[in-house]
Amino acid sequence: MAGPYVRSAILVGAQPLMAEWGRDALALAVELGIDPLALRDPDLPVPVGSLLQFYEQAAQRTGCRSFGLRMAARTGLTVIGPLWILLRQAQTVAQMLEDLAANFDLYTQA
Repeated sequence: MAGPYVRSAILVGAQPLMAEWGRDALALAVELGIDPLALRDPDLPVPVGSLLQFYEQAAQRTGCRSFGLRMAARTGLTVIGPLWILLRQAQTVAQMLEDLAANFDLYTQA
């Protein structure tokens, strides 16, 4: 597998959300070459490019510009995960953002 990947946890919940607009997340995943199991299993590797295409297409097909934000609210995932331990030690917002920028590659290569 070449290129950056992320966990499929970021896609879990897409089926019911897209179904609210009468759209089929499974068909979209297959169309984009994403393993359909990624919509249910949070621990599969998904190419970042395919993931971004999924979110773009889902937003277009549902007509919901905030599709990604709605997915984030449903999954309950913390985007920065273990980096929060470092970031919460910052004395200012500027320091927090600098620490995030300097260390984000520890969280993901994507």
